[in-house]
Amino acid sequence: MKIARPIGQLSQVLVAAPAYLARRGTPKTPHDLARHNCLDPNGNASSSWELTKRDETTTVRVGGTLRTNGTLIVRRAAVVGLGIALLREYLVADNLRNGTLVRVLADYDMGKRTVYLVYQKNIYQPRRIKVFTDYLTSRMAENDRP
Repeated sequence: MKIARPIGQLSQVLVAAPAYLARRGTPKTPHDLARHNCLDPNGNASSSWELTKRDETTTVRVGGTLRTNGTLIVRRAAVVGLGIALLREYLVADNLRNGTLVRVLADYDMGKRTVYLVYQKNIYQPRRIKVFTDYLTSRMAENDRP
């Protein structure tokens, strides 16, 4: 039998390079995204993004010129000014700190995904497994802090 233990959540954010926003303008509302080159790490030519603000969710159909399922490629494309990207916050944290990317529509929530640790249930659990699960849980807790 397997155990699936939730250990934290990962937030998503919209980001873009300052140069892209200077060239194309900064979206003020979710619907403004439809006029931008949106970089989605799911490899879709177009997709729907859900943005939530004060319990009101807006769904916007977006599209872009880049099709890839590589999040690192999407991040790089955003950094060089190709468009607005939807990425996990931990993946762009350094870029946000150093200013190569900025948040777009920062007052909207782009959702969170729960991360699970899945392991085999045993009567005896080796100490190394407990240490590892405690470590992952604490790292996820650090990631979840504002």
